[in-house]
Amino acid sequence: MVAVRLTFVLLAAGLASCSTPPTVGYTTVDISTDAPLRVANRVRIDAFADDWTWEGTRESAIATDASWPISLTIAPNTSNTTRRWLRIRAWNDGVVAVTNTMADNYPAASRTGSNETQPSRAVIMDRLAFVDVSADNSAHVAIVLYRACAGTESDWSARTTCVDTAGVRVPAPAAASDALEPLQHDGRDCQTPLQPDRLGAEGTPLYNDQVCIPGGAFVVGARRALAMKSSIETDDDLPALEPRVFEAPTMRADRYEVTVGRWRDAVARGFSPPSAPREGNSTFANEMTGNGQAFCTYTSKALPAKNNRDAFAVTCLTGESAAAFCKFEGGDLPSDEEWEWLASSSGRATATLFPWG
Repeated sequence: MVAVRLTFVLLAAGLASCSTPPTVGYTTVDISTDAPLRVANRVRIDAFADDWTWEGTRESAIATDASWPISLTIAPNTSNTTRRWLRIRAWNDGVVAVTNTMADNYPAASRTGSNETQPSRAVIMDRLAFVDVSADNSAHVAIVLYRACAGTESDWSARTTCVDTAGVRVPAPAAASDALEPLQHDGRDCQTPLQPDRLGAEGTPLYNDQVCIPGGAFVVGARRALAMKSSIETDDDLPALEPRVFEAPTMRADRYEVTVGRWRDAVARGFSPPSAPREGNSTFANEMTGNGQAFCTYTSKALPAKNNRDAFAVTCLTGESAAAFCKFEGGDLPSDEEWEWLASSSGRATATLFPWG
């Protein structure tokens, strides 16, 4: 494991960084998270005195999931036990717009000039905790940032923070003295058998085999707007969706798109769709017709080998009929968020713009 180490030495003049931590009276804080790199690849730690005077900041990039935990060391600035507050924030700076709102919820004493920025509140993990630092004793404590808390900002005036339950703030606790347990960043594998491929009544493959997609957390939405250029679209940028953290469930998904042969096989087994796909029983036209039917793939019966489309993806059907088919087969259509997970993030350390990379 390659961990990031930040040394905080709290002095009267502020926060300094030392290459060698003190040997007596210092407290080591280990910070970890159950959020994968897709959600958190950057961390910022602000230190405050008990009267909420800002004393220093450290910020670091997270290279891999194995870079956690981050360790920092706090030394007392007096001979007595002193309380220090830590505000710890983690986010993914590759997909999240940065806004000038860091200090909106904090007093002027905590502001740090050009560093008054943070990502969208909808996706940031924001945790408050205090550490009682003794000049006489050393200690080792731990803080965990849970991805369930993404989007729930800490409240400094009430000194409340989200610990592990989405949308719920509680009085900020002391950093725990328990050692960090290994945290699972993504969902578990499928626990039920996957559906194998089978042949239809006509002896042709149905391409209905499944793959297991472990669940996980990622940021949906984007700061970048997409430009659509066509004869019916303007060149204006589409509005970017507000990013948020979504927890994709572990799911079984079809390896292939639903084929013409598989649809016809379901009809033979009793499936009655709300509306049937448009049929394209003739050969494909070379040009698009007025209603596009010449490019519809569905055939009510198998065509001769030269024109057979049983292995083609079925087209020209309504979303209602597609959903009905999935439910007939024991599943459902993926939601927008689930589809984005399948297409851009599943099995990847970071999200990609396109399914192929």
